[in-house]
Amino acid sequence: MTLLKLALAGLKFHKKAHLGVFLGAVLAAAILTGALAVGDSVRYSLTQQALARIGGIEHALYNPGRFFRTELTGELGVAAPTSASILLRGAAANSEGTARAGRVQVVGVDEAFWKLGGAGTVNMAEDGVALNERLAKFLGVDVGDEVLIRVDKPSLLSRDAPLSKIEDATVALRLPVRFVITEQLFGNFSLDANQIPPYNAFIPRATLQKAIGQEGRANLLLVGKGTATDALTRALWEKWKLTDAGLKLKPVPATGELELRTDRVFLEPEVAKAAETAQPGARRILTYFVNRLTLGTKSVPYSTVAALEGAPLPQGMADDEALINQWLADDLGAKVGDKIALSYWLVGPLRKLEEHTSEFKVRGIVPLSGPTLDPALMPDIPGLSDKKDCRDWEPGVPIDLEKIRDNDQAYWTAYRGTPKAFITLKAGQKIWDNRFGNLTAIRYKSDSATVEACVRQALSPAALGLFFQPIRERALSASANSWDFSILFLGFSIFLIIAALLLAALLFGFGVEQRSREVGTLLALGVTPRHVRTLLLLEGGLIAFLASIVGVFVATLYTRAVIAGLSGVWKDAVVGSPLQYHAKPETLLGGGIGSFLVALLVIWLVARKQGQSSAQALLIGIPSSTRSEDGKRVAVSAAGRWPEGAGRWLPLILAILALGLAFLGIGKHGEEAAGIFFGAGSLLLIAGILAARQFLQKLERSEGALSLTGVGRR
Repeated sequence: MTLLKLALAGLKFHKKAHLGVFLGAVLAAAILTGALAVGDSVRYSLTQQALARIGGIEHALYNPGRFFRTELTGELGVAAPTSASILLRGAAANSEGTARAGRVQVVGVDEAFWKLGGAGTVNMAEDGVALNERLAKFLGVDVGDEVLIRVDKPSLLSRDAPLSKIEDATVALRLPVRFVITEQLFGNFSLDANQIPPYNAFIPRATLQKAIGQEGRANLLLVGKGTATDALTRALWEKWKLTDAGLKLKPVPATGELELRTDRVFLEPEVAKAAETAQPGARRILTYFVNRLTLGTKSVPYSTVAALEGAPLPQGMADDEALINQWLADDLGAKVGDKIALSYWLVGPLRKLEEHTSEFKVRGIVPLSGPTLDPALMPDIPGLSDKKDCRDWEPGVPIDLEKIRDNDQAYWTAYRGTPKAFITLKAGQKIWDNRFGNLTAIRYKSDSATVEACVRQALSPAALGLFFQPIRERALSASANSWDFSILFLGFSIFLIIAALLLAALLFGFGVEQRSREVGTLLALGVTPRHVRTLLLLEGGLIAFLASIVGVFVATLYTRAVIAGLSGVWKDAVVGSPLQYHAKPETLLGGGIGSFLVALLVIWLVARKQGQSSAQALLIGIPSSTRSEDGKRVAVSAAGRWPEGAGRWLPLILAILALGLAFLGIGKHGEEAAGIFFGAGSLLLIAGILAARQFLQKLERSEGALSLTGVGRR
């Protein structure tokens, strides 16, 4: 008879007593392994969602406010599939207006977009829209229904910039729903690393381009597998043109120069700084739209004033001096030496327009000819430059069209935006300074090809937002480096695991207590106490081993049930994100081994005191809970001794600390809130166990006659 055979025989003979231990260990193993498997499933689901969002996209160039030529995709010369698209923010509503969704991604797509996403071809009519499942469900619409798509009209000039239009900031499109696109067909396309599916509305690119006034242009360039990010960016920097950055070179007939200007009115500071150094002798210009030019009681409404370097300004002109043209001098009756006042709008805090006034001394009066007759000095101001009639003006600042006179209209018809006054660049940049730029144009004397080459060389495409980003790499990295959900779910389950292990330990201990005569017989036959403890530990180890195997199997069922719950009745807990079961073999193996070792440790803690009593005491049947070291019966509580005095108040103190910690956690978020949650819970658990221990001791110490209720309570 070996210890192993004896342990197996003991397992068979005491199978009923061991059943509870086995079930407790199975429960602990199932919860522990299941928590790890749920973590695996969540991480796998996040990865799959990230890949579903980007389809076959590997790299992306995206700059919301900067539109480039769609032809740029073919000029890159890469073998990888590409797609030029438009991505804007907007809103959607059903035709009845009973359901509205904000933060909608409105995507202008072509056939290449769907192929790049791995969805094949979605044949969309030019007068239709495709919605993803989430948006269609939210709006309560299906194929054939009409929806209203309202999209933010891209403004090349920031809404907070001077002269920026705030009216007509959106475009509304009423379109029939042609398709409802599922996640598998690229319906959840998004560049954001977010597990919440977006609201997507897909519109044919040409239709969206026409609606927002960006024909032939896009702000999103998608590239598939086959080329490295750095190689794509280098190819882009070799082929890009100024127009891809919203810049253009225009000849100036009045001076024979070339002018670099932008669709944004003001040249961005980094662009202006680089362009100034592109060629020697470059002239900087800042032209501003002013409310009125005043001399005494006379005033001229709504004019442009240019601050510049060089002609027509004379050398040595002071910053508080101005040149005015003959038309303005005649209208105001101004002469050299008079002081004229310029009134203009500036953007203050909270985009509040504030009117300011600056005075300048008339240095000279210049004719309306040569370099002073230069309509090109006025930048492309939205709502102003494209109007033939002054009374149709719609600039981004408030104007009173009633103040426009017939001679003002005649000036606009004959001379367009030719400035009526000229000041030094230093003076203009001082009074019209803003964070969007302090230049509206830069002029050069060379030919177009030379200037463009020099400007392109001076400008950094990266500063203009012209570079590719590794979208797939970032999406996978974001899902891989997210919170360790295995540890999170293990933390949530730790109290259940401890409870299951305590249950197994108590049942094993009760089973050992019932076998005191068996242990005494073994000791009487000459079996050493060490071998007795080894025998009990071997039995417990076999139970723990079998329980771990069964627990891993139960864990897979438990995990699938949790995933089904999170995808069904508890879907709000994961914000509607679909979860998939996926447990790695190493996770299940690790959970099983970990469960076995923890259960074995608990059983060892129970079995290690066995064999310390004499064979005589064990054969007589004195339970270990009432034995001293020499085996005699002593009056010791089954719950153990409890310190007198202040120790009695320990449960109450711990409970108060737990409540205080909970109140401290009000308003906390993230890891801090989680730490407070587990800390308060642990303190309450310990307080409850200690209180129960005191209660059991009190019951055991009670003396005298007991009532029926007292007996039942004990």
